[in-house]
Amino acid sequence: MKIKLNHTITLQSGFAFLKVEVLHNASDMAGFLESLQKNEVRFEEPLQTRAKEEMQKLGFLDSNNSLTEEGKNLVKTKQRYIEECGKYKIDFSLNDSIFDNRIFKIKREKVNKDEIGELEQIDCGKEPYLLLDDKNEKLDKITTTTAKIQKDTTQSSIIYQRFYEIDSKGKIINDTEKLNNIDIKASENFLNTQTFIQKYEQALGPNWDKDNLIYRINTDELNDFLEEQVIKDIRTLTASFKKENFTFSNLALSPKEESDAKYMLNCCLLKELSESYLTQDDLDSKLESYINHKGLNEFLKSSDKKEYISKLESSLKQEKDKTAYWHYNAINDLLPKRDLLPNIIKTITLNYDEELSYADFIDKITQDREIQAFIYIDRYFTDVYQYKKAELIAQGFNTQQYLIITDERNIESLTARQLNARPFDPIPHDRYMILKVNNEIEIWNITQSDFLRFDEIKAKDITLDTKGRAEGCVISNIDNFSIFDNKLKEIIQDFMGVKQ
Repeated sequence: MKIKLNHTITLQSGFAFLKVEVLHNASDMAGFLESLQKNEVRFEEPLQTRAKEEMQKLGFLDSNNSLTEEGKNLVKTKQRYIEECGKYKIDFSLNDSIFDNRIFKIKREKVNKDEIGELEQIDCGKEPYLLLDDKNEKLDKITTTTAKIQKDTTQSSIIYQRFYEIDSKGKIINDTEKLNNIDIKASENFLNTQTFIQKYEQALGPNWDKDNLIYRINTDELNDFLEEQVIKDIRTLTASFKKENFTFSNLALSPKEESDAKYMLNCCLLKELSESYLTQDDLDSKLESYINHKGLNEFLKSSDKKEYISKLESSLKQEKDKTAYWHYNAINDLLPKRDLLPNIIKTITLNYDEELSYADFIDKITQDREIQAFIYIDRYFTDVYQYKKAELIAQGFNTQQYLIITDERNIESLTARQLNARPFDPIPHDRYMILKVNNEIEIWNITQSDFLRFDEIKAKDITLDTKGRAEGCVISNIDNFSIFDNKLKEIIQDFMGVKQ
């Protein structure tokens, strides 16, 4: 059954007058169309001609009595959709992906005599919105949530929401923004409602967090949309918070404009980081001349990216004695576990387009030290290159005691020793390497660890010594064991034989 609704309805169950298309058996029609293909005559005249004309009206035959695409599909499936308009009972379920399926269960209901007039008033050529609740009473309006962006901290949770109410004809009659359930003045410029609801719901699909009843942003699908709709007015949302204490929960922000990028980076830098890394003020004097008003993404993908970073770092290090943390993934690098962001002991920079193998990368980490045990943690694997990378790195540390920890799905492509210790969750896509060196645990944050690309080399042909090109990123050695949940802590400590 195909059902069209322009807006997500947040009622758990109710009744609605809907125009729907119901799938029906049409094997008799399919049989007639098949007979035409075989030049067989199914009926006596004038019925044969009338049947052809009817098939043309329904769109299954063209004017030459040849099968249309709809006709071919009918012959193949022996089914067709028939449009109906009536009263339906809808059951929504927060335990299922209603934002993917929109309507979980739907059942045709009888129409009472006093409802016939209402039904006749519905324009079946448009999307009807007239809903009835479980008591079978008419609703004058429905309230939908168009946006819910949550900020988690160790002390509290800050939630931004936007609601709007729709009357029975689909007209928006109220538009409200709330911060922690307190009304704030709705800003027309903050989010364009019509554009937002269409793009947001389309991209949101499977990212409904059923346990916490909040949206989880899919970083890839929503990245462009966030740039267009959110980042230009993110200052509105952050204005009442100190920058060093504010985070953007689950938002993947890789802005195209350098002014937005600088602002976002500055918001993301905590006090501890700002002591070691350059801030917006540090960048202002140099950034514009290097980027020359190009979009940040476009510029950093250009051939002179390496030269730009080198010049910027060199110049600013001399002036500020700080490290430039300004590459394509700088903002994303700071996102995971920000409230538990640990002290950074040391970093290793992989320069963009640098020729590098996994063996070279491992050498940068080990520096001739003996590795007693090794754990590779990846929340989930998306492709065969990530499986291969995990195995090569795990095996390349030259220890008999190594383990790969990933999600609970069955990863057939992974042949190394593996522990499926984590539920599958694409947010955030965090990755870590845990080393045991001199009977102590060493943690490396490699969240942006798709750091090598192998052009035109198949994954099965990649070895430890195969040379690839670095994407350009910073690998951080951190000292905070509390970034892991209790289950992971126990696994790591038991496997390593070391208590943190």
